[in-house]
Amino acid sequence: MCSFQVLVVTLVLLLTSSEAANGPSKISTLPSRELSLSSKPVTPSQRRSLRIDTISDEDSSERGALKSTKAYLWAEFGASDDYVRKALKLTALDDTAVRSNKYYAAYANRAEYLKITKWLQE
Repeated sequence: MCSFQVLVVTLVLLLTSSEAANGPSKISTLPSRELSLSSKPVTPSQRRSLRIDTISDEDSSERGALKSTKAYLWAEFGASDDYVRKALKLTALDDTAVRSNKYYAAYANRAEYLKITKWLQE
């Protein structure tokens, strides 16, 4: 009797796995206009994305403030130019492209200001 139960369970598992392997059911592939959450209809050739098109301004401003603060601290503590380029992921760019990066420019301006201040204090 135990072997019969094992056989039945194996048969049920085999049938359910073959159903899943056959592909999606007809219900999931039919377009339904009643279930659509947007006013734009989706054709079969189009795909929907769960990602949003815009990023929250708060998140980007927080990240920008963090990078600006890091650039300021790198200048204050005398971090090398190579270290700053590596931290900002600008190692593959030439000098003109690196200088156009606003965070590197903030670092360079602060480092230059500190250098001039140090010269004037001597």
